[in-house]
Amino acid sequence: MGEVEPEHRRKCRSFIRRIRFSNILAESEDSALVFGSPDSPVEDVIFDDFDLRLTNSQLQPSYGGNFDLRGAADLAMALFKHDVPGLYLRHVRRLRVAGFRASWGDETPAFFSHAIEAEDFEDLEIRDFEGWQADAANVAAIALRRGNGITIRDCRAAEGCGTFLSQAGVSGQGLFVNNDLSRSKRAFEPLRHGFTDSGDLISKRS
Repeated sequence: MGEVEPEHRRKCRSFIRRIRFSNILAESEDSALVFGSPDSPVEDVIFDDFDLRLTNSQLQPSYGGNFDLRGAADLAMALFKHDVPGLYLRHVRRLRVAGFRASWGDETPAFFSHAIEAEDFEDLEIRDFEGWQADAANVAAIALRRGNGITIRDCRAAEGCGTFLSQAGVSGQGLFVNNDLSRSKRAFEPLRHGFTDSGDLISKRS
C-alpha cells in the first residue's frame, strides 16, 4: 500500500487562486516568485503590465543565488541554492503573463539567469514580453521545463538576447505568433519546438 497522508496535513492544505497583479514597477535583487506545490498549484494568476529590473548589491556574494521560502514552506526545504531569474514560476496552472518587461543592472552576478523561468506548469500564456537573459548568463531569455500547454505571442527580444526560448519536457505547445525576435541570436533551443507559428520576425542568425 502507498503511504497515507497524515490527517493534519490534509486539513492544513491551502490554495492560492484568482489573483491579479497590475501596473507594477519594481527594482529587486532577487526573483519575483510564484511557487506552488504538486498537490496545491497556484491557479488563475495574471501579471498585467509589470516592469522589473534586477540589480546587484554589496550583499549578493554572501546571500545571493538562493531561494528563500521560509514562512511559506517546510523549513527543511525552504532555503536552497537556485539561479536567479527575473520571474520564476513553479507548480502553476492557468497563469497569464501580459506586458512583462525585464532588464538587468550593471555588473550582474553569475547566478542571474533567465528573464522568465517556468517549471511544472499547466496552461501558461506569455504575451507582450520584452527582455533578454542576464548579461553574464549563457541561457535563454525564457526557459520552460516539465510543462503542458503554452502559448507565446506579441513578444519582443531585446538587444543582447541570445536564445529567446529554451524548453525541455514540454508538451501541448500552442500558438507562437507575432513575436519579434530579430534582435535575438537564436529563436529556439532545441530547433524543433512544436508550436504553431505565424507572423513572427525571426533573426537570420537563427
